[in-house]
Amino acid sequence: MKAFQRSIALFAALTASVALTGCDSISSPQGVVQSAYKALMKNDVKKFPKFLSGEAKQEYGHLEGMIALQRVLLAYDTHQVGETTLLETVTGANGRPTLRKYSVQVVAKNDVETAFSPVMLAKVDCQIRYSMEHVGGTCGLAAPAHHGSHGGGGGGPVYSGPYHPGYGAGYCHPGHATLRQDVYCSITDIE
Repeated sequence: MKAFQRSIALFAALTASVALTGCDSISSPQGVVQSAYKALMKNDVKKFPKFLSGEAKQEYGHLEGMIALQRVLLAYDTHQVGETTLLETVTGANGRPTLRKYSVQVVAKNDVETAFSPVMLAKVDCQIRYSMEHVGGTCGLAAPAHHGSHGGGGGGPVYSGPYHPGYGAGYCHPGHATLRQDVYCSITDIE
């Protein structure tokens, strides 16, 4: 039974230690912090600065800055994203948010500890851009009105064959447009 409990504990520790890894994402404050962590721990000096801007990029967007952050993190066995707090929302003239500012905690612990403690605080700016996405809609050539026995009444001519008088007039059914929101986040400061 103890071996089973140790296996469960080991699995839980491994799961927690990879909590900050995963796919690269800049569409959320947590995603950009996770992506930066992944690049940092792989010593990827080309990719890591791409997740930073402003003061964070100046201070940590190079090898020496990365080493300073690694020293702080490597003092702990397990890391993960902690609490995310919305600090400010900037609204554009159209009434839609254009910028959201967040703080994202990075928490860590050693294997002998039971609780996570905050070790870093990342300030994250998420810019929001809007565009119209058109969905559906068709265009083509209009067919002539059929008369006579095709339900139109009136006894007029019925056209058949490859050529119909009246073809060539274009039509479009517009479909609909939806507002698309794209979010681009970057770490602006690390405390």
